[in-house]
Amino acid sequence: MYLEPVFHIVFWVIFILGEVIVATSIIDANRPILHYVLYYFLNISLVYFHIWWLLYHFGTGKTGMKWKYVVFFLLELAIYFLLASGISKILGNFTVDSFVKASLHYKFLIPTLWRGIYFLLFATAYYLLKRNLIQKETELRSELEIEKLKSKLLISEKEFLRAQINPHLLFNTLTFIRTAAKHDPGNAREAISCLADIMRYALKESKDGFVDLASEVEQIGNMIKLNRLRFENYLNLEYTIDIQDGNIKIIPIILLTLVENIFKHGNVLSSDCPTKIMITSDSSTIIFHSSNLSDHPNAEETSKLGLSNIRERLKTSYQDNFTFTHSLHHNLFLVDLRINLREYQKKSIAI
Repeated sequence: MYLEPVFHIVFWVIFILGEVIVATSIIDANRPILHYVLYYFLNISLVYFHIWWLLYHFGTGKTGMKWKYVVFFLLELAIYFLLASGISKILGNFTVDSFVKASLHYKFLIPTLWRGIYFLLFATAYYLLKRNLIQKETELRSELEIEKLKSKLLISEKEFLRAQINPHLLFNTLTFIRTAAKHDPGNAREAISCLADIMRYALKESKDGFVDLASEVEQIGNMIKLNRLRFENYLNLEYTIDIQDGNIKIIPIILLTLVENIFKHGNVLSSDCPTKIMITSDSSTIIFHSSNLSDHPNAEETSKLGLSNIRERLKTSYQDNFTFTHSLHHNLFLVDLRINLREYQKKSIAI
């Protein structure tokens, strides 16, 4: 707040001292203090008045040269000359006739007009610099605000997509729990525990939007266990896990949603064709593969929204460092997901 006034004061002190030292060394004559006070007061006043006028009439917008600037420039110069002449009269105690002659003499006229032009141009240069700095600061603030809004929107999109664990899971599980509570309270209690863990995980917030792969896989285990209880262990499921490092990061609910879609849209009870889920990972990649019989003639259309949400979340978090495909072959629905963590981490570091 106080830096700009201090800067101006320091600048004028250095400027005046520099001019006085140069002038006295060339002319080799010391003028009275009043001479410097009055003339520099006039010069500095002209500078700030001109800056104020430019800011008032032209502001900080990008404007070209206008006729009123030229007219006012000449008017300011004329007033400056009259005031400088008045100061000269005060300092010299001229009579009216001698004052007019002295003022119009080229030795006074040319240097005075030059000083006026010099300080007016100086003020204009300062105004242009200040306008440019203000414009850049405004643009920078606008960019920062846009980035903040983008960041908030991105977070909102992530949370919205993350929150979309299908109500179908909740409805089916609660229906099962209600029935099991009458006939098998032990299974009901176990199902409630699994569902509570899944819901707790879905609502849990992470600082950077990522979780350990081991946490995601744990909830997949709960999902499978929950459905085994629902179908009284009749699931024909081959579940394979090969994870070298459970601490590697992944965005939450992605793999869990893929598994949920299997139980929602797939036939997991067929004895002829087992449902297969495989999750593998090393330090650089995470791979998910699944295959299951479909209960619907067009499984891709049926699960279109869920799969679209998954793709959007992957794109938001990993850009182009993943491949995600799903297709239907002879009533067998196939899903393949590969996340390239090494390339993603390289790009994150570069950014």
